[in-house]
Amino acid sequence: SNNINKWNREHLFPRSRGGFYNISSDSYADGIDYYWKTSIDSTRHANSDAHGIRAVDARTNSSRGNKHFGDYTGPENNKGSFKGDVARSLLFIEMRYTYLGLVSGYPDVVEELGDLQTLLKWHKLDPADDFEMNRNNVIYKWQKNRNPFIDYPELVDYIWGDKYGQEWTNPETGI
Repeated sequence: SNNINKWNREHLFPRSRGGFYNISSDSYADGIDYYWKTSIDSTRHANSDAHGIRAVDARTNSSRGNKHFGDYTGPENNKGSFKGDVARSLLFIEMRYTYLGLVSGYPDVVEELGDLQTLLKWHKLDPADDFEMNRNNVIYKWQKNRNPFIDYPELVDYIWGDKYGQEWTNPETGI
């Protein structure tokens, strides 16, 4: 079929790389008004977590396929404004779901996605903006989980960066 100018759902952690299974239930196939307790070990939940899904042009999604970020740098003529959003989404998905990993390089292993170093650069180069913060709020209202890398971008340094191993204190609670 012709995908030009058609909406498409992009899984930032490609389904083939994540080992995701189809969420198939005849009575709840559209997912509307059906909620389940999520599990950190569930491929079904990682597949449908709104933090890891983006609306994109179908042709753009097809051109990415299952490429790693870094190998794929985005749609033609983009200004890179999506890169930090993608990085923070994937960092969250990697932390939320125990079996998914972001690694350096371009692995050919199910449940691993690259390139971690590229995503860390993107996180720094493209800080969270109003759109991304609002999206985090909307997802929280619907899905009841937040992406802490949007709320506290400095956390990235404590997990993957130059503050690795140091204790982080929440600036809002002092804990």
